[in-house]
Amino acid sequence: MDRPYDAVVVGAGPAGSATARDIAGAGYRVLLLEEHRSVGQPLHCSGLVTPRTLQLAKVDREVVVNEIRGALIHRPSGSPLAIGGDGVRALALDRVRFDEALAAQAQSAGAELLLSARFAAFEREDGLVQVHAEQGGRRTRFSTKMLIGADGAQSKVAKQL
Repeated sequence: MDRPYDAVVVGAGPAGSATARDIAGAGYRVLLLEEHRSVGQPLHCSGLVTPRTLQLAKVDREVVVNEIRGALIHRPSGSPLAIGGDGVRALALDRVRFDEALAAQAQSAGAELLLSARFAAFEREDGLVQVHAEQGGRRTRFSTKMLIGADGAQSKVAKQL
């Protein structure tokens, strides 16, 4: 049997890729599983974030599509409320490029990225977690010390727990 991974991260969205990047960057062996054929697709979420989010993600400004300095909010009463000023309040991102950049950072830090790998189940065995995934109609299994579910609001990892 191959040496177990220190961590298997399910989901290569922003949370999963950043987590894999940081763990791999600390010198640990990490596997990042993504159920889709490419990172960031299909698009599940808008790309409206604060400038601080981009800074924390350590992603270049190349993914920024627009800077938002203000907005007109329509209250339930019908009267508008203007917010804004000179500063940038939010950034509109190209979410696919943002996700791809984070996954690339994870790989540069040493994480292995496995595409088209759908998490199926896990079980505990001999002090490790056995992660079962399906890839191309084949079932595969990975041993790890830690399983991280970053697979979205309908997390299969969380449901099994």
